[in-house]
Amino acid sequence: LTDISVPDVLAIVRASPYFSSGEGKPIAESLDQLPRLNSGRINGTFTVSGCFESPEGDLILPDGAVNLTATNVGVDVQSIETVELVASAKSGVVSLHKFEAVSGEASIVASGERAYENGEIALTVRADNVALSDLSRWLGPKTPTGTLSAVFDITGAASAPEIVGSFEVVKPSYGGFSFDRLRASSVQIMANRIEIPNVIVTAGTHQAQASASVPWEWSRHPIPSDEPLSVSADISGQKLSVLSVLVPLVDAAKTTGTIDEGSFRLTGTLLDPQMSGALKISDGTIALRSFTNTFTGVTADLVFTGDRIEVNTLSAVSSDGGSIYVMPGGYVAVGILGTSEMNLKMVADRLVVGEKNLLGYREDVHTQIDAALSVTGPVAAPIVADASVAGNRGGITFSRGKLAFVLSPKPQNVIAPALPIDPTLRVTLRLGDGVEVAPPGMSMVVAGTGALTGTLSKPAIALPLEIRSGEINLTTARLRVTPGGKIHITYEYPNEPVMTVDFQSITSVFAINSLGQRDRYRITMRVTGQASKPQISLTSEPPGLTHAQMLAALGHVPGLFTSAEAGLESELASVLTAVGTTALLAPIENIFVQKLGFEQFSLEFSPTYPLSIYMSRHLFGGFYIAFYRQLTGSFAGVGTADTLYEVVLSYRFRHLYQISVGANNQQTVIFQIGYGSAF
Repeated sequence: LTDISVPDVLAIVRASPYFSSGEGKPIAESLDQLPRLNSGRINGTFTVSGCFESPEGDLILPDGAVNLTATNVGVDVQSIETVELVASAKSGVVSLHKFEAVSGEASIVASGERAYENGEIALTVRADNVALSDLSRWLGPKTPTGTLSAVFDITGAASAPEIVGSFEVVKPSYGGFSFDRLRASSVQIMANRIEIPNVIVTAGTHQAQASASVPWEWSRHPIPSDEPLSVSADISGQKLSVLSVLVPLVDAAKTTGTIDEGSFRLTGTLLDPQMSGALKISDGTIALRSFTNTFTGVTADLVFTGDRIEVNTLSAVSSDGGSIYVMPGGYVAVGILGTSEMNLKMVADRLVVGEKNLLGYREDVHTQIDAALSVTGPVAAPIVADASVAGNRGGITFSRGKLAFVLSPKPQNVIAPALPIDPTLRVTLRLGDGVEVAPPGMSMVVAGTGALTGTLSKPAIALPLEIRSGEINLTTARLRVTPGGKIHITYEYPNEPVMTVDFQSITSVFAINSLGQRDRYRITMRVTGQASKPQISLTSEPPGLTHAQMLAALGHVPGLFTSAEAGLESELASVLTAVGTTALLAPIENIFVQKLGFEQFSLEFSPTYPLSIYMSRHLFGGFYIAFYRQLTGSFAGVGTADTLYEVVLSYRFRHLYQISVGANNQQTVIFQIGYGSAF
C-alpha cells in the first residue's frame, strides 16, 4: 500500500461480510461507537491467505499479516501525527504485536499475543498524556477536561469485555470545578458493574477520598436507573480553605478552621436515591476575595438523610458586625432521575460588608444589609425571591453605607461566567437611611426602592432613587445638591450600567458685578439626562451674571480670556490651586453642613483672592440668614473696594423669588429683589 486514504481503507474493511455475521456484528457495533476517521494516508503491506468460509458455510478469519503506518490521521476535529499497526492472524487467532498512536506528548499503545480468539479479546492498553477533551466524541458533550494517563487490561467477550486497571488525571475539571489530580489505583469495569474502591482527589494541600460501585451495561452506556449503586466520599479533618476549590471567590490564604465531619454516602438507585452522612463545621472563618470583611463564627450542621440534605444550622458573623443565617428546617431534595428541589430561607441581620472592585467598576462598597429571601425550585436553577422570614422584611435593604464607583468611558466586553448553579432573581432592592452613592466628583445620600431580576449570571437592575442631600465637586467650587432630586440606575446584561439624573445644586461664588466690585452670587445648576452626557442649565441670584460668567465662576474658563499670556497663566494657576483647596477644606465644611445643620458653609482660598468664610442657615418658614467674612488680606492686592464682611437676611417664596436686606463693613445697606429662571 502506497499513500492510500485512511477513510477509504476503513470503509473497505467495514464493508467486509464478516461484520454482518453473528460473530462480527458486536465488534462492528463497538467500532461504530469510536470517533470517526476523516483523513490521513497509509503506507505499508498486508498479506491474506486461506478461506473466508468454512466447509460448514460459516465465515472464518483467514491467515494473514499487517504492517502499516498512517500519518496525519484525522479523528473528528483532532489530528494524530502517526499510527503504527503490526498484527498477524493464524488459525483464527489474531496477535496484536504493536499498535501505537502518537501525537505530540500524547500516546496510546496496545498489544496482545492472543488479542482475539473465538469472540474473546485479551489486550493491554496504555495511555499517556491524553487530553480528555479529545475524547468528547466518545464520552459525550459533558466530557471533563484534564490530561489522562492510564493502564488497562481488557479481557473477555468482545461485546462486553472486563476492564481492569488504574488511571490518573492531571488538572481535571468538570462542571466549573477544578482540581490538581484525580487518581484511582484500581478500576474494574465488568459486564454489569463498575467498581472503583478508592479515588483520591487533591487540590493544593487538600485531599478527599471517595469510592464508587455503580451499575453498568455495555449495551447502553448510561447508568441503569433501576440497579443498585454505592458512592461515598469523605473530607473530614480537611481545612476549611478547601472551599476555595469549589468556590473560587473564597480566599484560601485568609480562610481558617477545620471541617469537623464531612462524610457522604449514596446508595439505592437513581430512581430512589438514599443518602447518609453529615457536614459539620464549628467556629470557622471564611474570607472572600475583594471583600474587606471576613465571615467569622462559621457554623454548619447539615445532615444527609434519605433523598434530602437537611439544614440544622448554617450561619456566620461579619467581622464588621451583623450576621447571616439559613433558617433551620430548610432542605435540598434529590428527586427521581436527577430532578431536584430546594427550599431554603435566608436572613441577613444588620450584616455589614465591604468590597472593592469585585465587579470591575473600581467600586468601593461598605454597607449594612438586612435581607430575607427564599430559595426554591430546581437546584441548578432555583428562584431567589422576597420572603418574610422570622419577622424580617422580604427583599434586600441597604443602609448606612457608601457606594463609590467609576463608569468606564469605553464599553466593557462583559462575558457571563459559566455557573453550575444559576438562580433566577426576583428580589426587591431598597436603599434605606444613610446610603451614599459616590461616582467620581459627586457624593449623594439617596433612598429608594427597585428590583433585581434576571439570573445570577445575567442580572438586571432597575433602581429609582430620591436624593436626600449631596454635593458636586467642580474644579473651583463645591455645589450643594437640593433634596428631592432623582437618580435612576439601570443595568441589564451585557450592557453597561446607565445612570440618569434630574436634580438641582447650589453654590455661592464671587464674581465682578456691574459696578466693578466683587460680589457674592448664588448659582443654581440643574442637571438632567444621562450622567455620562448631562444637560446643564444655570441661574444666578441676584440676577445679572451672564452664562459665560457663571461658567467661569464654576471653573470652566476656556475661551473667556483674551488678555496677555501671563494673565491667562495666572488664572489657570488659580484654578489649579482651587482644585486642591476644595478637597482640603471639604471635611471641615461637611462638619458644619451635616453635623451642625448649616444650609451652606464654605471656606475659600486662591492666590488671587483672600481666605474667606461664607455660611448660610435656614431660620424658619421662608427666612434665611447669610454671613460672609474675609479672614486674611489678599495675596494679590485686590484693592480697597473689597467687602470684609457682610450680613444678609433673605425671604424666599414660590421657589423663584427672593427679597434680601443686608449690610457690610463699608456701611452700605443692601436691598435686593431676585428672580431666578433656568436659561
